[in-house]
Amino acid sequence: MKPLWVRNCALGSGMPKICVPLMAKTEEELRALARSVRESGAGLVEWRVDAYRGGDVTGALEALRQELGEEMPILFTFRTREEGGLAGISGEEYARLYRAAAGCGWADLFDLEVNRGEAVVRPLLRQVQALGGKGVLSFHDFEKTPGEETLLTLFRRMEQWGADIAKIAVMPRDNRDVTTLLSAAARYSGESPQLPLIAISMGQRGMVSRLCGEITGSCLTFGTWGAASAPGQPSVDELRAALRLLHGGEG
Repeated sequence: MKPLWVRNCALGSGMPKICVPLMAKTEEELRALARSVRESGAGLVEWRVDAYRGGDVTGALEALRQELGEEMPILFTFRTREEGGLAGISGEEYARLYRAAAGCGWADLFDLEVNRGEAVVRPLLRQVQALGGKGVLSFHDFEKTPGEETLLTLFRRMEQWGADIAKIAVMPRDNRDVTTLLSAAARYSGESPQLPLIAISMGQRGMVSRLCGEITGSCLTFGTWGAASAPGQPSVDELRAALRLLHGGEG
C-alpha cells in the first residue's frame, strides 16, 4: 500500500500508528493533555470535540496545535450520540463546525460519520478536502457486528464517496463477530489496497483487532493516554509493547 502521509505520519506503512483520543472539557485541560501526549510516543491525536465544553472550537484547535508543535497530526472528531458520542448536533451545525475547523488549517484529518447521510457527508467531505484536509469516513455500532457482506458494502460506500481513510468500529457479541470484522477488512484491503482503513472490534473480546492491522490492512489503532473514548482501548504503552512483539521488534 502506498502510505498516506499526514505531516510526519505515514498511515498504511509499517506498524499501525497509535492515535490518542483527547477527551478534554476545557482549553486548559486540552493544553495539558497535549503537552503530556507529546511525550507518549503516539503518532497522532484525535480531538473528541463532542467532549469539549469550552465554546470557541477553532481557538481551542489553535491552542492544541501550539502545544503539539508542527509534526504531530490532529484528527478532528465530533462523535454524535447516535454513534456512541457525548453530544447531539443538527446536520447544519455539524457541517458548519467541520467547515470552520478545516478552514482554520490547524487540524489534518476529519472524521465524518456516513450515517449522517450522503446529502450531508459527500459535499462536506469535498469541502474539507478542498481546504486541505483528509476525510476519515466512519461507521460505529456499539451494540453489534453487522454481517461480513454488510461491512464490505460499508467500506465500498466510503470509497465511492471519496474517503481518504475508511473506518468501521463495531461491538462483538461473540468470538465469531471478531473474525467477521477481520475477514471483511482483509477482503476489502485486498480489493482496494490503495485506500487505508481502520477496522476495530471493540471491547476486551475484540482486542486482537487493535493489534493485527498489517494483516487486515488497518493503518491506525487507538490507545489511551488519559480517558478512553471507546470500550476496550488499551494504554499507549501496552499497545506499543504488543505491536513491537507482533511486528518483530520494529517501531
